[in-house]
Amino acid sequence: MSIGHKKTYKEIEIINQLRELTQWNGKILITRETKKVPFNFDQHLVMDTNKIRQRLGYTEEYSFEEGLKRTIEFQRNQKYYEQAN
Repeated sequence: MSIGHKKTYKEIEIINQLRELTQWNGKILITRETKKVPFNFDQHLVMDTNKIRQRLGYTEEYSFEEGLKRTIEFQRNQKYYEQAN
């Protein structure tokens, strides 16, 4: 389960991390359609996790990057991934 990390990332930072981890060299295009979504890709949702850290002693089991790596590996091991590629 992901509660939230101490460091927050902009959406474009996450996208670029995914590009690097998957070794994808395609282009990311921000189109008019993309701009219509009520979301700013320069920002990311941020939540204060201090209370759960202080009261329950919560810490991340994995770094953010390790979590992304594990998610990519999990997704690549799914049947639908094999069928799409």
